[in-house]
Amino acid sequence: MPALLPLPPFLSACRQRARPGDRVGKIELICIPTANRATVFERAARSYLGNARQYGHRPELVVADDSSDPAVQAEYRVILAGLAGEFDVPVSYAGPEEKRAYAVHLARASGVPLAVTEFALLNPFRIGYRPGANRNALLLHAAGRACFSADDDTVCRPVPGPAKPWSLRLTDVPDPTTIRPY
Repeated sequence: MPALLPLPPFLSACRQRARPGDRVGKIELICIPTANRATVFERAARSYLGNARQYGHRPELVVADDSSDPAVQAEYRVILAGLAGEFDVPVSYAGPEEKRAYAVHLARASGVPLAVTEFALLNPFRIGYRPGANRNALLLHAAGRACFSADDDTVCRPVPGPAKPWSLRLTDVPDPTTIRPY
């Protein structure tokens, strides 16, 4: 079974900045934040990895998991080990313990106060909604590399573009896609 790696330090990747004229490479990472939805996550990951394989790509699958139940975390690890073997891709997993260790490492390496890195990567105030912290961990892991981030309840289903080229239309009608909640 392939090893499931914690998130590595990001500082060395940040030293290499993109410059104007740099060519954009292929996607190296598929990043998925998740919590307490292992079955839904597996469907999403399988769809994105299947699409990548169809086109001859082997991106790393990176998962930031906010599940608090150790049994659920173990379920994610089993799923990830299976996906790593089936799709022959590297896998990185960061559950609460890995993200806590990462916050400590990041604070020491960067000189930023631990409270700041914990706020960015964890849920220190115990608010119910926390996907931002997971995304922060994923973005730090991906620093300097081309990544694709998808929610755990999405499915990769590419469709062909329109047969006709797009055209520009001017109108005085407001955007019908604008939603204004009361």
